[in-house]
Amino acid sequence: GRRIIVVDETEMKDDLVQDMIIVLTSFCARLYGRRLAKNRAKKIIEGIEKC
Repeated sequence: GRRIIVVDETEMKDDLVQDMIIVLTSFCARLYGRRLAKNRAKKIIEGIEKC
């Protein structure tokens, strides 16, 4: 559900590729950040249950 609007078509390919890399990096960071946080919480809970 996202749209990309090109304002200035000069160097469009380079700018578009760079923007897509930034967007994908952001999405991946969010995904792996959530997974990491979930795994950390799981390990903490397991540690508490062992005590």
